[in-house]
Amino acid sequence: MAIKLTDNGNAAKLKLDLLHLAHNYVTSYQPTAKDLKNFRVLKDLKKNKNVVILKPDKGNSVVVRDRSVYDSSIFNIINTV
Repeated sequence: MAIKLTDNGNAAKLKLDLLHLAHNYVTSYQPTAKDLKNFRVLKDLKKNKNVVILKPDKGNSVVVRDRSVYDSSIFNIINTV
């Protein structure tokens, strides 16, 4: 269903109000201590060369695997083809 929008002179004010709300939301965000700790853990995990972080084939999640297990799995897949 399409709705025809007309400008009654309020578009500029609405745009400014939305811009103000978005700006306030972004600038007032304060991560919790738990958020910061989780971020540090993920950052350290990313630096670890013995860990592989992957996106699974299905779903919206994260897979974390040991590098040696991942490498051996990949070699097995390649060798069976």
